Parts: sequence; structure tokens; C-alpha cells
Amino acid sequence: MSTRARILAFAIAMPAGAAVALEKPATTSLPAGSDVFVVSVGAFDFGPLASTESYTVVTFGDASYLLRGTTPSGITALLASPRLPTGAVIDNIELHACDFDAAEDVTLYLHDCLDDADGPGGCTALGFAFTNGAGGYGYVTSDPIAATVDNANHDYLLQVQVPNSPNAGFRGVKVYYHLQVSPAPGTATFNDVPTSDPAFQFIEAFAKAGITAGCSASPPLYCPDATVTRRQMAVFFARALGLRWPG
Repeated sequence: MSTRARILAFAIAMPAGAAVALEKPATTSLPAGSDVFVVSVGAFDFGPLASTESYTVVTFGDASYLLRGTTPSGITALLASPRLPTGAVIDNIELHACDFDAAEDVTLYLHDCLDDADGPGGCTALGFAFTNGAGGYGYVTSDPIAATVDNANHDYLLQVQVPNSPNAGFRGVKVYYHLQVSPAPGTATFNDVPTSDPAFQFIEAFAKAGITAGCSASPPLYCPDATVTRRQMAVFFARALGLRWPG
């Protein structure tokens, strides 16, 4: 069975009685100062899981650019890949949809698929959310996921299942995540920043990310108490943020 077939088979076999998030009013932004980031994936960023899947564009009230499933089997499966930074922690996923159908639901899954040396591996669902009846306009959020992104060895896929119903449509997905500092190594890079130093984890992350090479190569020193100039600060921030001039 292909990877895509395994994804679809797993999604349809959702356990009965699973917890469902409550409907909430739609929002367009996060609170100011929040350390949570969001990746938005619109309906038109999704593609059909197979050539047999079909959909059409519909409008519900003032919510335009919605996709409705038209696959004869009754369910249209759509896939998209969110772009998430390595090391980030996925907090939850959010499904934006319209559902006026009491019998059918729009369903969202986030899959973690192993990317091994022999090609695409098996997929595991990290989280899901669904409209759970005729809830109207709005969004539903999954339970907490708390998965660390590993782009080197894994692929992350969003799968939305849209029923073949004139009263249900899919508008988009949001993936919420936060950044974290990588775990401290067992040995120190710099002679003057031992593993017992309160800032050891953060200085090691600074060095491993290529933001700084310290103040001396031989012996390897960081000079943790030295004054930082504006010139050095510019180098640190430019490397950390990946700032580049066009071209």
C-alpha cells in the first residue's frame, strides 16, 4: 500500500468518541507579544490526494473561496505541507470551515511521515480536529500536540477530508507552534563556559547555530562577561535572523 493510501486509510479509521474542540468565534491575529507563531495554509494551497479526488469552489454568505468535495465516493481528501522550522514545537492545529450539515463533518489531520533512506515511510497522526455537526461558520482546534519538528528525517502533511455535501466547505488551516532552545550538550565548547554555567545551554545553542565562534579559537573561549559592541550585536542578530540583501 502506498504512503498516500496509508494516510487516507488511517484518517478514515478515526477512533470513535475522540475528544473534539469546541466551536469558537473566528479570529484574525494572535495577542500582541505572544511567543506563539502561526503558519496559515489556505484551501487553495491544498491538492487532491489522488486523481480520483475532485472538488469545487463555493460561497457561503460572506465567506468566499471555500472548497466543497465532489468526489463520488462521498469524501474528498486534500493534502498540503506546512513549512515549519526544525526544532519548533507544534502546539496545535486549527480547522477553518463552514458546516451546516448535521450528518457530515469536515475533518483535519496533521500527519508525521518518516522520511527514511528507502523512500517515504509510514505516517502517524499527531492531531486532528473536526466540525462535529452543523456548527456553521468558525473554526475548531485540536487537542495539544507538543511534537518537535525534525525536517531532516520527517515530512509533515496536513490532510483535510471534505464531505460531498452542499452544506459543508473548507477554508483553511492554521498550525500554531513555538520555538525552543536546543538541549545542552554533554561537553562544553568553550573552556570558560562549563556545563555548570547558568547560561551554558544558551551559549552552546548560540555557537552551534553559527551565530558566534567565541572570542578565541585557541584556546576556545567565549568571554561570557566581556562587553558586546554594536558591531558585534549587528553580526549576532543578522546571523540569528538570517538577514540577507536581495540578490
